[in-house]
Amino acid sequence: MDPSLGEHSCSCTCSNGLRFEQSLPSYSPQSGGSSSNGSLDACQAAQDKFFAREQELLAEIEAYKPKLPKYIGCYIEQAHPNSILTGRRLASKSLTFEQCAMHCEDYKYFGLEPDLCWCGNELKFGVTIVEDKECNDFCAGNRTQQCGASWRTAIYKITE
Repeated sequence: MDPSLGEHSCSCTCSNGLRFEQSLPSYSPQSGGSSSNGSLDACQAAQDKFFAREQELLAEIEAYKPKLPKYIGCYIEQAHPNSILTGRRLASKSLTFEQCAMHCEDYKYFGLEPDLCWCGNELKFGVTIVEDKECNDFCAGNRTQQCGASWRTAIYKITE
């Protein structure tokens, strides 16, 4: 309310930074605070509408957020190294964690070695988990990301 103007206003602020302002008629104690044209009710209704839409938009945004993969371990297969996952494969001298995750987005798992990416829906029978420190080589395309090692595959599960 701006007392100098003698008018009330309703302000609705949403978390997305949008601001809706609407002037309201003066408050009158004689009328019990209600206005003749229902401006306060209209303001409350508008606020409720925008709040409901905000919740809908937040749910939509959440649905479109990328699912973060979960690291499940460092694996080796003795008989045929590099065949822990049998789906798609990507070899790249500039491989990054993100590239592999995107390449394998339609699978349940992906595995990384410094310049190789493997996709699959299940881990092959006969694989052995080894200590995480054995998967400490850097990705070819990002020297700050660890991407398995020679004959060692860092395996991630794509969360749903």
